[in-house]
Amino acid sequence: MLLARANIMMVGGVPAFSPEADALFTRMTSQPNDARKTLINNTIMALKAAGVWDKMDCLYFMAAHDSQAAGLNWKTRIPRYDLVPQNAPTFSVDRGFTGDGVSMYLDTGFQPGVSAGMLTQDNNSFHLFSLSSASSNAIECGNNTNSFRVRSTTSRFETRDMTSAINPTQVNVLTGLGMFSAARNNSATWRMDFNGAKLADQAGASEAPVAVNTWILGRNVDGVLNTPTSRRVAMYGMGAYITEAECANLYSISTGYLQAVGAV
Repeated sequence: MLLARANIMMVGGVPAFSPEADALFTRMTSQPNDARKTLINNTIMALKAAGVWDKMDCLYFMAAHDSQAAGLNWKTRIPRYDLVPQNAPTFSVDRGFTGDGVSMYLDTGFQPGVSAGMLTQDNNSFHLFSLSSASSNAIECGNNTNSFRVRSTTSRFETRDMTSAINPTQVNVLTGLGMFSAARNNSATWRMDFNGAKLADQAGASEAPVAVNTWILGRNVDGVLNTPTSRRVAMYGMGAYITEAECANLYSISTGYLQAVGAV
């Protein structure tokens, strides 16, 4: 684990962090040590410098020191949109949450395109970092009009991005381990990325947003858990559209954080 190597900035003998990081620490019931605080602070600053931070409505690094911290939306806002575990998903320190493929899930409380924020029908992005390689026909996240199946039993990455129809084009992946993304900046197509690199553009008209919360570890279809997963998830984010370069930076920065805590 690389946490002990963190370089802590000091002011008057006291660690100094950004306002964004301090706001996040204030919401943690159990305070992390200074090395971990520095890691979190540096991750936030890197995301800001990359132009990604300000575009996110919700950003969860579930690979955390405890389950309460794992559920916090790093974007300190009102409403918070912190994760609400349902049916006790399994939490593992510095790894994230794992579902049971039956009833466990995480409720973000956020309704893409309906809840106030940067994410809109034709300006959006969704990102999930999976720590499980296996293939499965479960769905890892979403609602009626957004979802990820990161690696199907035929080794395809399948998405919905503000459409109720799953993408029609086969996009092959060799693993379910890594960061999977979808981003839309128009009404006709969306982009699919894996580990910060573009896989394909998908044709599909966007649909009006629905007032349904996005769930993680399964898909929320009108309040019913659909095709839940037993995959482990370490990070999830959603917000406005990000470019290919910004997605590459999000992957690099997220991987750096996860490597520092020993998750990848």
